[in-house]
Amino acid sequence: MKHEEDQKALQRFFRTDSCAVHAVSLRGMSHERNNKPMQDSWAAAELENGWIVMAVADGVGSEPRADEGARIAATAAVDHVRRFWGCRVDDRSMENMMRAAYHAASAAIFAQARANRTPMREYSTTLHMVIFSDGLIYIMHAGDGGIAILTEEGKIMRLTTPMKGPDGESVVPLQGGRKAWRFSVCRERAQSVLLATDGFWDKLCPPVLKAYGDAAGVEKGIAGYFMNPWGRDWKNEPLEAIAEKEAGLFRGEPGQAAAEFRATFGAALAHGETDGEILEEAKEKAAAGQMQIRLLQGIQDDITVLTLVRFDPMPRRVPLEQLMPPDWEKIGRWVQGRLSGATTEAEPPETGGDSPAEKESGAAADGAGASLPETVHPPEQA
Repeated sequence: MKHEEDQKALQRFFRTDSCAVHAVSLRGMSHERNNKPMQDSWAAAELENGWIVMAVADGVGSEPRADEGARIAATAAVDHVRRFWGCRVDDRSMENMMRAAYHAASAAIFAQARANRTPMREYSTTLHMVIFSDGLIYIMHAGDGGIAILTEEGKIMRLTTPMKGPDGESVVPLQGGRKAWRFSVCRERAQSVLLATDGFWDKLCPPVLKAYGDAAGVEKGIAGYFMNPWGRDWKNEPLEAIAEKEAGLFRGEPGQAAAEFRATFGAALAHGETDGEILEEAKEKAAAGQMQIRLLQGIQDDITVLTLVRFDPMPRRVPLEQLMPPDWEKIGRWVQGRLSGATTEAEPPETGGDSPAEKESGAAADGAGASLPETVHPPEQA
């Protein structure tokens, strides 16, 4: 009962004097077909002195109580930070705080498993958490899914990479233990912060983009829709109404979803370029083929996107290319050429794989073959 009460208190949308925090969280279509529960969860809270803590969790689909594990993990981790906030704001102290929150989440799951006389493995879940202030983002994560930001200069940055087992498919959960919990620091001034479970993350960061040579590996059209501060009245518009519009991108009629995407993303583009002809060309590129809508409406897994958007101060205008979505038509031709072995497209440059924040902290890459604990889980089958 306590976990349910805590979850209700921490799963609420809120505004501060300078930012808005909200989430869209939907049960996966494959879960609906197979009569499986929603296995994602999230939590967020405002701390003292303008700091905010946020977390998302994704229960490992192959485990019978994964939905409970995700709810307990997100709630317990955020509640721990909220109750014990007041540590010194330096890297070591913040890492200790976040590791303690992860231990608290693990302990809460263990207590639930013991009370139910069930194995702790049945509650396996991922967990991603940030503690945010204007100029600092402290990050802890375990599992797939991820965290991204939009900087004040308009740059979209992926701060984490999914943590997989040696086979490149299995999931390293919270229960993998402290060796599996990755801490890092981002010192970029963020305008927006996004946390997501893998259903959404895999579409936000499709592997083909890095293979094609996109160093960030982020679908900037989708990222711009959810994180840009210009497309909505973040200071006054009801956050529940914003979440409903976002949910429509995943579940709404495709034509209406595409119109909503163009309207909101077009507002972001308008702040990136003043040349009318270039702006119209950019809008056409964003709308061509409605690729973003096809990506989002093709998600079968649970969907959770938790975002913080700052509306005070608003950012300056940014270069248009930092908000431009990929040229999916060109990428499609390149993929077909690679598959046929007769591509006429230029070979894309090779790019590094580590996220910027993890490079800074010295953390190892989270891809296949990394040194990871033995506690891994097979990927969920749709």
